[in-house]
Amino acid sequence: MQMAPKIEALLGTWKFSLFYLLSGIGGNIFSSYVDCTKLSVGASTALFGVFAAQGMYFLQRWSRLGPGRNLSLFIYIVAVLFCFIASSSTKNVDAAGHIGGYTSGMILYYPFISVRRLESKEVLAHYAGGLIYIIF
Repeated sequence: MQMAPKIEALLGTWKFSLFYLLSGIGGNIFSSYVDCTKLSVGASTALFGVFAAQGMYFLQRWSRLGPGRNLSLFIYIVAVLFCFIASSSTKNVDAAGHIGGYTSGMILYYPFISVRRLESKEVLAHYAGGLIYIIF
């Protein structure tokens, strides 16, 4: 199964992997901020970041998506709502991490799209520096 193939094609494999990693880190940091008494670890926060990127892709390219765009948007909204509802109704799943991952994906989408023509090392250095600044 492939998640958000258009996003990966737009960013490239390495930048998509970096986006996935930073979305996951952002989601877990947000989860720790919401409840610092519990430890939460998982890749689902990064997956929600990818969900957000797909939504931002819809918003950015709405006029160019073609006739199936309404159905695609409906399926996207239903899937994301289902995932949020399922995660918030399950005891051992960190809903705050999912919200943080989604928010991180929304925040990271435009910077990643705007710097997609730069070299991978430049992008990595740019975002690593920004992440270190945010953490400290």
